[in-house]
Amino acid sequence: MLLDRKIWAVVSGKGGTGKSMIAVSMACHLADLGFKVMLVDADLSCANLHTLIGMEWPKTTIGDFIDRRVENVEEVAVASEIPGLRLIAGALDPMEASLVRYQQKRRIIRQLNTLSEDVVIIDLATGASLSQAELFNAADLGAFILLPEPTAIENAYRLLRMLYFCRVRDLPGWKKFEHNLPPSLMNGSTPPVKFLEEVDKINSKWSRLISRRMEQFTPGLVINQARTKEDRDLGPAMSLVCRRYFGLEAPFLGAIEYDECVFQAARHRKPVILDYPHSRPSRSIRQVTETMLSLSRRRT
Repeated sequence: MLLDRKIWAVVSGKGGTGKSMIAVSMACHLADLGFKVMLVDADLSCANLHTLIGMEWPKTTIGDFIDRRVENVEEVAVASEIPGLRLIAGALDPMEASLVRYQQKRRIIRQLNTLSEDVVIIDLATGASLSQAELFNAADLGAFILLPEPTAIENAYRLLRMLYFCRVRDLPGWKKFEHNLPPSLMNGSTPPVKFLEEVDKINSKWSRLISRRMEQFTPGLVINQARTKEDRDLGPAMSLVCRRYFGLEAPFLGAIEYDECVFQAARHRKPVILDYPHSRPSRSIRQVTETMLSLSRRRT
């Protein structure tokens, strides 16, 4: 089943958002729909996707590929008990998380594109780190998981800002041009929309290049653990703020209801979508996954 946008990345700016459970359940739903799926644990310090699908920690992990103990990422993939779903486990060495160079990340993405699976879902480590930003930006499609609480929203904006400026700095020739800009534009206090306006005053060619680059950046927003209508309404509200503050189209993919069954599924070492398939969270995750599928069939 060929998709235009094969590599999906799932990220959050704060721990405890349920990101990994959502990533695993999305992968299970895709496999149930008949897709071949590779689930990649890109956490190089606290990997746990294997636990969420009831597996022991595999003997080979993505760390072996990064350190070139194996040359092909296919060699560290292991079959799961879920038909159609394979796993590339993350490493468990906190030191490795800070030692992955840019070229190693590009090598990971290049090899993931060669896999025979229809969809590759990368579960990124939590937080606003450069490694996570570069991997997220290299993916074809992204889901941004957040909770309806102030700290999660604040962290989400910080991570989105990092993702935005990583994409700017990745433009060929940008480092040379950046010397023409006032330092205040790049110090984290200037809203991206204002930043673009100031760049346009200095060089309209660069503002057009940035605008075209950002047209391809459409991170989908998912509100998890929604309890009220106000929680669910946060998604469309944040999409609007992203348009006004970042100048980005950030589609709202859906809200996943809070339910104690998610906690119980984690204790059972099972994805909630398999342990409690008829629960409200499972129904919502299926809807979010199918929305992602519809986006993956659109070329940007």
